Amino acid sequence: MAHMKGDFATAEAFYSKAITGFEQAGDEVRAAEATGNLGLILRRQKKFKEAKALFEKALAIWTKTERQKDIIHTLGYLGSLHFILRDFRQAIDIFTKRAELNLAKDDKAELAADYANRGNAWSKLANPNEAQKDWQQAKALYETAGKEKEAQMMAGLLAA
Repeated sequence: MAHMKGDFATAEAFYSKAITGFEQAGDEVRAAEATGNLGLILRRQKKFKEAKALFEKALAIWTKTERQKDIIHTLGYLGSLHFILRDFRQAIDIFTKRAELNLAKDDKAELAADYANRGNAWSKLANPNEAQKDWQQAKALYETAGKEKEAQMMAGLLAA
């Protein structure tokens, strides 16, 4: 694809045209997929606010069509964007929602990532107690999921 070669203009044009075509055809799912892909391209170019709007648009479609896996992925993209934009409170809220969904599907590795990301946001808000609680939870979940490298990273944060 063009974006893998750094040709973002071509990729943006391609996905914009695809979105329009899918929307005109009434294919919400493919429109949401293209919208999310365009959001990823914009994020890669550090066009964070534009990417955020596209992820929110895709999330609305995923929510309407009840596609849990896509909701979870898109919440991850939104949470990381809010973190980058230094909107740590919103990042925490998003990762909390994502954690609820990952808990429901018993995905311990993804749930651990949600706690780790929340801990990082709490740390940026100068709330070490909440950060420590989330990092501890992430460490335990990573250990349960057999993700030793990630569990060691959490142990390092807890020891700091």
